[in-house]
Amino acid sequence: MATFREIRSSSTASCSAARSSRSRYRTVLADGVDSQHLPLAQHRMFAKLCERAGLRKIRVHDLRHSCATLLFAQGVEAATIQRILGHSSITVTTGTYVDVIETVQRSAVDQLGGLFAVDDESDP
Repeated sequence: MATFREIRSSSTASCSAARSSRSRYRTVLADGVDSQHLPLAQHRMFAKLCERAGLRKIRVHDLRHSCATLLFAQGVEAATIQRILGHSSITVTTGTYVDVIETVQRSAVDQLGGLFAVDDESDP
């Protein structure tokens, strides 16, 4: 049976290898070992900050979704957002944010339609 030290050593080595193999982009809201989970104290501090600012209660993880949504709305490519969020594949990113992507696409088509709009007042 593996001892705690062996398991911890193996886990630390795996995290170090994963960090070194990643590109220069870091995952959003990750702690020091890229676990994607903030300690309870940080969650509580964030909740207090939201309360002091008069904001409704939100989860820290919701900020990731806000970040991705705002990036898509700004026209940032899905592959770039995937790297920023640290998703394992583009499919995870596009599957999670499919509604946002469709809204951005509809908006783009609507803008294109505005180029061909007929001005009724200019007709003789």
